[in-house]
Amino acid sequence: RNKATQFAIVSLELKFFTYVTENFGEEVATDLLKFIKACCAREMSEEETYGHGTDGEFFLLLHFREKRILMNRLNNIYAMVRKYPGLKKEAFTISAMFGIYMAERTAEDGNAQKMMDKAVIARNTPTMSGKLSDFSFYTDTLRESYMQQADIETKAESALANNEFKIFFQPKLNIKTGR
Repeated sequence: RNKATQFAIVSLELKFFTYVTENFGEEVATDLLKFIKACCAREMSEEETYGHGTDGEFFLLLHFREKRILMNRLNNIYAMVRKYPGLKKEAFTISAMFGIYMAERTAEDGNAQKMMDKAVIARNTPTMSGKLSDFSFYTDTLRESYMQQADIETKAESALANNEFKIFFQPKLNIKTGR
């Protein structure tokens, strides 16, 4: 029905949600989640949806024609979320990370869980600077990097158990003293 538009699955996660819960209480954390729900609802149009995942995580299904317009909408949601009034007196600024998977019209993209997983991978992958970005898009390069990292991590335990790691020491030299 919507051949003129594209779809994006967005994973929105609050940074430091556990900190908010533990330091400001369950009531404040619940109020914050309700506030974010209202922010998402304000930005939804017909045939779009959103839902709460776990803790401070939400998923959104959005239509878009241009990436620029999608980013404007996500920036609007982010700006609204940052205005949460419940922690102003605590001088705590709400911040979030967005992982964006731009869905394609393929058989694989008929699986909602796989698309959500890709949005989460985008959200949780550090940039070249080693920091997590506020907005990250899923790409094939990102997938390859993620798969390579997962492959290394899954093989590490058995490699450790089989004594396959080797330790190399590099001496340090003080150039002034020669020691």
